Amino acid sequence: MKLNNKVLLGIALVWLMFLIAAYAGSRLYMLDSYLVLEQEKANRDLARIDQSLDQLHNSLRTFTFDWSHWGEVYAFMQGKNAAFVRNNFNLATFIASDIDFLTYWDKHGKLLAGAAIDSRNERFIPYPAGLEEYLYPGSFLLDNDTKNTLLSSYISLPEGIMMLAVNDVTDGKITTTPIGKLIAGRFLSDKMMQTMRKMTQLDLELLPVDTNAGYADPVMLKNAIAGLADNHFIKITDDKTLQGYVILRDFNGRPLALIRMTAPRGIYMSGQKTTYYFLAIFVAFGILASLILMIFIRLLVIRRLENLDRGVADISANNRFDKRVWASGNDELSSVARQINKMMGVIQASQEALECRVLERTQELQLANEKLRAEIHERLSMENELLVHREHLARLAHYDSLTSLPNRIYFNQLLDHEISIAAQENGKFAVLFIDLDRFKNINDAFGHQVGDRVLNEVAKRMKAVLKEDDLLARLGGDEFIILLRAVTGRKMTDTCAENIIKVFSQPITVENHEFYLSASMGISIFPDDGDSLEILQRNADLAMYECKYAGGHGYSYFTRDMTSLANEKVQMEYAIRKALENKEFILYYQPKYHVSSGAMAGVEALIRWNHPELGVISPSRFIPLAEETGLVLQIGEWVLHEACRACRSWQMLGFEPVRVAVNLSARQFHQHDFAERVMRALDEAKLDAKYLELEITESAIMENIDGTAARLLEIQNMNVAISIDDFGTGYTSIGYLNKLPVSILKIDKEFIHGIPFNHSDNAIAAAVIALAHNLGLKVVAEGVESSEQLQWLSDHGCDMAQGYFLSKPLPEQQLIKEFANSGAAAGEASGIVLTA
Repeated sequence: MKLNNKVLLGIALVWLMFLIAAYAGSRLYMLDSYLVLEQEKANRDLARIDQSLDQLHNSLRTFTFDWSHWGEVYAFMQGKNAAFVRNNFNLATFIASDIDFLTYWDKHGKLLAGAAIDSRNERFIPYPAGLEEYLYPGSFLLDNDTKNTLLSSYISLPEGIMMLAVNDVTDGKITTTPIGKLIAGRFLSDKMMQTMRKMTQLDLELLPVDTNAGYADPVMLKNAIAGLADNHFIKITDDKTLQGYVILRDFNGRPLALIRMTAPRGIYMSGQKTTYYFLAIFVAFGILASLILMIFIRLLVIRRLENLDRGVADISANNRFDKRVWASGNDELSSVARQINKMMGVIQASQEALECRVLERTQELQLANEKLRAEIHERLSMENELLVHREHLARLAHYDSLTSLPNRIYFNQLLDHEISIAAQENGKFAVLFIDLDRFKNINDAFGHQVGDRVLNEVAKRMKAVLKEDDLLARLGGDEFIILLRAVTGRKMTDTCAENIIKVFSQPITVENHEFYLSASMGISIFPDDGDSLEILQRNADLAMYECKYAGGHGYSYFTRDMTSLANEKVQMEYAIRKALENKEFILYYQPKYHVSSGAMAGVEALIRWNHPELGVISPSRFIPLAEETGLVLQIGEWVLHEACRACRSWQMLGFEPVRVAVNLSARQFHQHDFAERVMRALDEAKLDAKYLELEITESAIMENIDGTAARLLEIQNMNVAISIDDFGTGYTSIGYLNKLPVSILKIDKEFIHGIPFNHSDNAIAAAVIALAHNLGLKVVAEGVESSEQLQWLSDHGCDMAQGYFLSKPLPEQQLIKEFANSGAAAGEASGIVLTA
């Protein structure tokens, strides 16, 4: 943004703040006075409505008074003027007097005469429904014995609101005793409302009392009416309209109806206009003042800056560093101009030196251009070759490049087609899902090149035992799938599956290595086990895993129970997620002891699930599923942080520092940022890295030996100890072991179980101890369960041991007690002094 615009924006913001303040002030003070005037006018209008109602009441009371204090009426009530009703009760009288209802009652509450009319249609009608609630012997209106009393109010009838007047019947003399009652009424009809509109010159409307009248519901309206000091209230509907209400009450003061006045808010709108005019004048003054200030700033500052900017831009555009900018005066701007001229001199000298260097580089660029043209020619040749191979690539899209078998996409297309045909012809076919057992070990130990040659040979052998119309495809990795067409019974699929099993009875030889393989197969039948591609493949996959769980090297048919097992796995996965959220996992710690001295050497953190209903659950029940679903990453992260926290807390309690060992899953270890995660856990717990030990299995190490070595080295550089867990059960090469930055080997308990009585276990354990010591590594024996085993390990120089004979895994609080005991006895330890 240019400086000119910035200055203008700054001035505008200042005036905008003043404008906002002026607007707020006008709204708070000016408009309030207009609102008061508007309220007063509305109250005057409501008073006019009251006056018009009073006039209607007065006219009704006058009629009532005249017709109740009349000698002829008095004689009629005494039974002496039978012609009174015939002579006076006619439509003309009712219409002329604007009366809808007229009755005479004796002093016992008996109706002597009366009539009701329909004034709109000018005819006599029955008495309006609902009058019986007000007029009956003993009622308030008929039992009033106050002499010469004239009452008028409103009653509510189904036909509408009626204005009712009551008076005693006399002969016109004040001293005469009343001999009955006259009750007359008129409805507040549309005609009456129109009369009131003309009298008040207001927009009026009669509403039932259960209307909302601007409130949220009728109950709120009734509560508001109950709290009124008079019969008026006003509601603002919007900026242009307000509504005033007059409450009509019955003889007992209960509200029956509302008369709503709707009026324009002329006074308020005039106030708004006045406010807007004031603001417009204020804005005009602000614009004028801003322009004057802007002109002043432009003359003194901005125009000089523009001249300076044009001078610099001209130098930059034409690369004329020998030119100078104009500088006059003795202020900051002129000082800037002089500094720019000084800088131009320096740049001019540098440019001359640069031009010499550019000439030298030009020759070098010419040679580079010739090389680039050659590369472009080569690239065009490659593009022509790609066009030639396009058809070949299109074919490869449907076939596996390694085995030349149909791939997953092509197989799914053929399976969909087979489903359509079988559904039309009520036929059957089978899907066999095949997964090689432990094939990953071949890739890890001998490389993917050897593994690919093994897969190719497996594909050839399986294809050789299939019929011509059966289809074999490779889904990827070590997974194959077979489509058996026109299946007539289970015997046919059994025969095919057994032929596949026989394929693996002979070893596969690659590069002088013999490989004995086996496979697990799952079988689903159309339409018994599914009628769609997804269901058939899923069920065959479930059956294959059922076979693997049973030990592999065989085949299983899909059953409905397998779906239940899959559902159980889903429920277990959900339970594990909730356990993470609810912090149900806890750590137990199994001590490790120096074999020579019996002193505690460290602890191994072992996870347990403290289920609220099932109690403490072993990791063997949930870790395999956590590995499969990836939840082991969250669990492993929690274990790492919790173990570091606990280890630091023991040190803070004053115990001798010990190292805590944490088991790692392969997925956790192979995270690209695993080293950073370890560092965060140490920093969060403020634990020295030398008190942390990470245990990783041989199989996890061999997944990616090059990447593993680099990651282990990164962790070792952090001063974290690394141990290989369950050594002897995997495929770790001794050559690799020598290169890996590890410091501890843990002998698997399977090799400790038989010593000292099993010569094979003795030989293996002794060899591992000797190998580790030759490589400069410490040795930990797992699963020590007897004093004989411990003594043998001591005799053969094993460094550390752990197992139930020494100590079972302990909760943290129990471990703290063990710390206290071992600390008290540390000075007395000699040889192996351990407790079970």
